[in-house]
Amino acid sequence: WNWHGWFPKDAGSDINSMAVLLFAIRVDGAAKPTSLRVSLKSNNAKASKEADLLAFCPAALDGRWHEVAVPLTAMLPGGELDLAKAWEIVIAASAKTEMTCDILLDELGFAKALPQ
Repeated sequence: WNWHGWFPKDAGSDINSMAVLLFAIRVDGAAKPTSLRVSLKSNNAKASKEADLLAFCPAALDGRWHEVAVPLTAMLPGGELDLAKAWEIVIAASAKTEMTCDILLDELGFAKALPQ
């Protein structure tokens, strides 16, 4: 999901001073993924590395809304994300069988520290 709507091409959010990605997630359906990963992209199509979302929210697959806080340090080493031009969140889901589910996101933001 691109919070700038992919326009203009030089749009982006400077997250250099931020330490945490915050969002709400709900995964609901008959056949849910067994793995969820999150990454960020900048407007030059460069991405952070993927972080295991279930490591930060083990209950994310229970069909309820959850607030998730992912430290950016979990995504930055090894990635190419331009922190001055962040504009997209990517949720990657996988399973050993076919998935039939909805993955809903809400309240995306960044913070300078983990919530207390």
